[in-house]
Amino acid sequence: MLKDTFIPAIEDFTYYLSQKKIPIIFNACGAAVIKDIRQEEILKGVLNNSNIVSISIRDDIERVNSIYLSGNKMKALPTYDPGIWARDIYKIDKKDSETVGLGIMLVPHIEKNKIIKFWKEVITSLRKEGISWKMFCNGEENDYELAKEILIDMGFDENQLEDLIKSRPKRPSELVEQIAEFSSIISFRLHSHIIAYSLDIPSIAIVWDNKVRFFFDDIGFIERCKTINDDSKEIVDSLLESLKRPYDNNLRSKQKLHSLNVLINAIDNNV
Repeated sequence: MLKDTFIPAIEDFTYYLSQKKIPIIFNACGAAVIKDIRQEEILKGVLNNSNIVSISIRDDIERVNSIYLSGNKMKALPTYDPGIWARDIYKIDKKDSETVGLGIMLVPHIEKNKIIKFWKEVITSLRKEGISWKMFCNGEENDYELAKEILIDMGFDENQLEDLIKSRPKRPSELVEQIAEFSSIISFRLHSHIIAYSLDIPSIAIVWDNKVRFFFDDIGFIERCKTINDDSKEIVDSLLESLKRPYDNNLRSKQKLHSLNVLINAIDNNV
């Protein structure tokens, strides 16, 4: 949320809410490196608004406190993405499955041909191991179109695509339902991993942004972070290894409780 793209909207919302003296809570925000120095200065000014009563950060809290909140009496609190509550909120449990989900994303700063080549190699490695797979996306239309392009490039007929790609989800619950049908996932997008974590489904991340590393570091599996340049067999081997090492249920429960308490305290103490 704290990135160049959203700063104009953050500035507008903060201004109009402040005009009405409405307390503002920034909860579980992701923080990026802001590329435009002018936008960074705007954000620093906005976060100094007296109507902001609480700020909690999902990742890179050090950057937020040392740069975006420098000189500000208020400091951000660490928390976790609310997506770790997905299983509880949607009342969805993982299904018995032997199919690996492949989370497709058109990454802006990576050449599309390189992404296509990567997935072709991963799929080839999965097929060599006799592992069933199916593609999915988080709902972005460009991601869904890329999935079709990858398969067509591999020689699959258009009539086969429906059996090899999950339908594009239109609502969050649909995405949770889809991920629940996989035994594990290899994916780019952060929230596919957060949902998988909530559902107790192991995942391998293909890192394209530091926020992905922050999440896997928090859950104690930083070694599951791979890159598009890594060998596909190594990625599949890591996936198979992940099936033998479950998540720490106690850690996940503590993270869920902490994220809930941070929000409740912000509301109870300031609103």
